Amino acid sequence: MDIRIVEEDEIFKETVERYLDLKSAKNSIDEELDKCLEEFQSYAGVDLKSDFEGKVNLISGKTKVELEFKFNRSFDKKKLMELCKRTGKPAQTYANVKFEYPTKTMLKDMDTKMIDDINSCITTKRGKTSVSIDIK
Repeated sequence: MDIRIVEEDEIFKETVERYLDLKSAKNSIDEELDKCLEEFQSYAGVDLKSDFEGKVNLISGKTKVELEFKFNRSFDKKKLMELCKRTGKPAQTYANVKFEYPTKTMLKDMDTKMIDDINSCITTKRGKTSVSIDIK
């Protein structure tokens, strides 16, 4: 970890305060949006414990609110790989395959000659910088 000491700097202090204020406002807005969503859902009459997936339109005068009820799905990769071994079929047979960077364990178990080949297939770009503020 690289540590940089910022001397007493008014702009830095103001930026910290502004960031914390905006983060708090964003959290409050997200909470209020969630409350609105819950209220809309109550008008839709959809049992959230059911298997319903689809759109419901709420119409009041000239206002239309469209709700799309969805499920998030994910594969248990280990179970999928077991299925592939058992059937002798590749994962693409059962799912849309999204290639991901190999885990540390996968790289550790991989033939060292293959690691360079794998790395040649990977494009790297900088992600969004995360911020964590702790005031003591």
